[in-house]
Amino acid sequence: CVELTKGDPNFRYLDGILNRLHLKRTETGRMQGVAETIAEEKDAAAPLKALLTVLSLPATAVNAGTLRVYEEMRALYPDPIILMAGRECSRHGVTTLDDVMNTLQNWKRNSLHSAEEIRRYMQKIDEQNEFLAAVYELTGMRNSRPNAADRRLAARWLDEWGFSVEFVIHCTTYAAGKERPMAYLDRMLEAFRGKGIFTPEAADRERESFQKAQAARPEESRPAAPAQRGPRTVEQQQDTQREYTHSDAVVDAMMQAWQEEKGNA
Repeated sequence: CVELTKGDPNFRYLDGILNRLHLKRTETGRMQGVAETIAEEKDAAAPLKALLTVLSLPATAVNAGTLRVYEEMRALYPDPIILMAGRECSRHGVTTLDDVMNTLQNWKRNSLHSAEEIRRYMQKIDEQNEFLAAVYELTGMRNSRPNAADRRLAARWLDEWGFSVEFVIHCTTYAAGKERPMAYLDRMLEAFRGKGIFTPEAADRERESFQKAQAARPEESRPAAPAQRGPRTVEQQQDTQREYTHSDAVVDAMMQAWQEEKGNA
């Protein structure tokens, strides 16, 4: 009955406590006292309660079901890292145990083991998200949110291909207004990389040179416009986990000319 003083005292609450004690005695075969059993339960629930606090969820959410979920989390990581996952979820406005579990599973898939590895990983995610937010703004994708597919593009441009943030941001002006700006930007940066172009000045010279050469060519010898495709799907309607492929939808005259130079038209 002392336990009832911490909540709304009623017989249903009391019945739940007694039923839980009865089930535990049945499962373990132990005839320990009520006070001892309740003390053990409190110790077992303490880490879960800490997680619920971080998620701004009530302590009354502690029950057999949430304790089982927490034990599944413990199969992935120890309590301090589970709490880190809870703080990350809360910081991004997602506050369910499912969100925490998904975060832990993602860290495990990325082979993150220690708290320091996770901190470095999350710092990288934050940097990529900040970079992508600037790209979205400049390309007109203002309603888009950073996602895993775009973070992989950012990693390719900045880490694998070695472009500077300033250079990519400069190049976003070329992709503004395109049907699929991210795919177009990816294609264009690949072309610049193939030509050894890594500065804004060199990129501008390349485009100006192309435009002059294009204007001097007879109209019939210019690259044909890409074939018409089906109805346009705006960026915001596409799956946030989309992967970008190189297709006619991102090819314009300049891009096609670059392909012809490589024999890939």
